[in-house]
Amino acid sequence: MRIYVIGSNEHHLTFESWFRRRLAATVPGTAGASLAAGRFLLNGKKLADPRTILSAGDEITDTRSEGVEKTEPASLSIVYEDEDLLIVDKPAGMLSHPEAGMREPDVLGALKSLRAADGYAPGNRLDYHTTGLLIVTKHKLAAGRLAAAMRENRVRKTYLCAVSGYLPEPEATLSAYLLKDEESAVVRVSDVPLEGAKPIHTRYRVILEKGDISLLEVEPVTGRTHQIRAHMAFVGHPVVGDPLYGIAALNRRYGLRRQALCSRTLSFSFPEPDHPWHRLDGKTFIKKDVDFLDVLRLRQP
Repeated sequence: MRIYVIGSNEHHLTFESWFRRRLAATVPGTAGASLAAGRFLLNGKKLADPRTILSAGDEITDTRSEGVEKTEPASLSIVYEDEDLLIVDKPAGMLSHPEAGMREPDVLGALKSLRAADGYAPGNRLDYHTTGLLIVTKHKLAAGRLAAAMRENRVRKTYLCAVSGYLPEPEATLSAYLLKDEESAVVRVSDVPLEGAKPIHTRYRVILEKGDISLLEVEPVTGRTHQIRAHMAFVGHPVVGDPLYGIAALNRRYGLRRQALCSRTLSFSFPEPDHPWHRLDGKTFIKKDVDFLDVLRLRQP
């Protein structure tokens, strides 16, 4: 059993919106299905209507949180480190950074359990169940320098993901518009401009096709919330295992409760000899162990 206390930033959310924001990545099915099964209590009483409005201080009890749905994160490993930054291999079931009202383990907390990590900050973010390489800066100067490097496209990130079906082209750049719903933390993708939406560009390359799944290398040219997951779903090829944008029947068939998505490589470009990070120029860091490849039997011969 686990109890969540509704914070001031969650005041006036419906239970359904709160569920999608906080639990969709770890609890299978919809908010309505969970309530129909009697899984959640509100202030000690059975909660039945997903449209129930929550108030600050309310207590949501998940009566089955210690069951099989719970995912224990693996230990955090450090791939690279210097005086300004480090690159960690983030496991599934770990937040990139602490979030108000959430008690799930996070990268900074894991680092602080190993060392004095005051001033550390994530330089990029990965979703709760997205695995792979994450940059952490050690001080404000490094954080500003990394932000500038990302704006100047000096840091290239590529992902590995398994998606449903076969893509029409072996490689292409997809373009659309993405609108984030701040209340639910879910995004909407459209092929026409929407008020408040931002343009997105997602580049992919097909690596392997097997059964009804394609293994892709994907580069989010623009870096928006849930960009890869939402964009691939929009074009009809959702990421396998994705609880928000995926196909529930496909996810069940492959036994995946989290998205088959991994931050695979980080490459740096600082060719100027006088650049303070010239030592990183031309370096590429690769995550070699991608667990969903074995689950989906997508290892290349």
